[in-house]
Amino acid sequence: MPRRERYRHLLEAARRLVEGGGAASLTISALTKEAGVSRPVVYEHFENSEAIAVALIEDYFENIVDLVDRRTRGAQTLDEYLARAIAAEFEYHGSDNLLVRNLTNGHATGKRLNEAFLQLRQRSVETFSELLRQQGVAEGVAQVGGYVLAELVPNAVHEFATQSNRDLAQETLVAMVTGAVHAIMPSATAQPTTPEQVLQASREMRQARERLHSRPSRFGGKGSDGQLNE
Repeated sequence: MPRRERYRHLLEAARRLVEGGGAASLTISALTKEAGVSRPVVYEHFENSEAIAVALIEDYFENIVDLVDRRTRGAQTLDEYLARAIAAEFEYHGSDNLLVRNLTNGHATGKRLNEAFLQLRQRSVETFSELLRQQGVAEGVAQVGGYVLAELVPNAVHEFATQSNRDLAQETLVAMVTGAVHAIMPSATAQPTTPEQVLQASREMRQARERLHSRPSRFGGKGSDGQLNE
């Protein structure tokens, strides 16, 4: 199996472990068994189990950015953009089994994992803040509003995406978010677009990962098993 395909195979196996048993289930030994490979194969791609968790966080970020960007293209108003973006979030998390929440809330034992999660959250804040700026919202208000939306939307989606009342939850969230946005937005509106800095961050992350997994590993098959704080 080519290195890049093997990397994707390992990542999908790691995803299944976390979906089934949470962060504690993500060990090198468990991954070798789930993926049907030897320990040296895993260490060709990941130095320890925390590195696997970070890779899952980064993969999530790339996937959700791509999906939201595709779904929101052509939206004429911020209301339409937000409705499409929230629908995309529910769509993704309905089948994702809340992977990120199973890994960390930003206060896990692993420093690298916490940093990856906090960077993801910060990019969410930047996205919402920039969308508000595009509509003429003042800088300070846009910063606060971006933070509020970045906290509200993911938490609501994570809570209801896999529940039987997800459609009602989605409609309610859209109504509350658009109402809150109109409370701070000038009457004149511009066509919204996904912030370029967020799209660029996703592209750069993907390119770095592709370079890493298309060349020989620096770990040489050595490492130790353990939990996320290896």
